[in-house]
Amino acid sequence: MNDQYSNLNAMAFGLSMGLVYAFSIFFIGILATYFDIGANFVDAIAAYYSGYGTGLVGSAIGAFWGFIDGFFCGFFLGFFYNVFNRCCCNWCCR
Repeated sequence: MNDQYSNLNAMAFGLSMGLVYAFSIFFIGILATYFDIGANFVDAIAAYYSGYGTGLVGSAIGAFWGFIDGFFCGFFLGFFYNVFNRCCCNWCCR
């Protein structure tokens, strides 16, 4: 096996992306609740994430949806990175 190009663990990348995005969504929801910072962003994302809003419960619901969204985006990014890493780099980097 050629170890010149390393693969990315898609599951681990998806989990890390999900956690980072969930924390970001939760943090913005809390900022919008207590400091009125990012309220327009929360309203825009609430159109896509059912139940997301200002407050602890709304922020927790948004964090759940953010984790799901971030996980799938990260997983597929890692998956397609590995696919293209195997086929394209073997073809163009001889």
